[in-house]
Amino acid sequence: MQRNPTSGGLSNSESPDSKPAPHTGRDGTEKSPETNPPDLVQLPSCGDFDMRIARDGTWFYRGSPIGRKPLVKLFSTVLRRENGEFWLVTPVERGRILVDDAPFVAVEVDATGEGRNRRLTFRTNVDDTVTVG
Repeated sequence: MQRNPTSGGLSNSESPDSKPAPHTGRDGTEKSPETNPPDLVQLPSCGDFDMRIARDGTWFYRGSPIGRKPLVKLFSTVLRRENGEFWLVTPVERGRILVDDAPFVAVEVDATGEGRNRRLTFRTNVDDTVTVG
């Protein structure tokens, strides 16, 4: 069900007393309904942001690398993919950015266990961790 941003996040069939479905964040934890990402198609587009993520994971703004890692990590939390395109999405607007290859790069790996119990844990360039088995 799509949400209407002009009605306080409620669709036409919801009342203020109804409880929205929970949202799971990128880190796998459940987020409160207030932090649900907005529906891309309902937000006004700012067009193309002059931002690019290089193949090595470096974020650029207007051709210059973004040197502040906390800022890159913040941007990474609002990065969404829609129909093969990447967007930075805030609660009120969205803008397309270019991604050369992949938005996140594994910079560290840790292997635990043996055989079928082997697990690989990757740390990305924005300090997210992903475990595969």
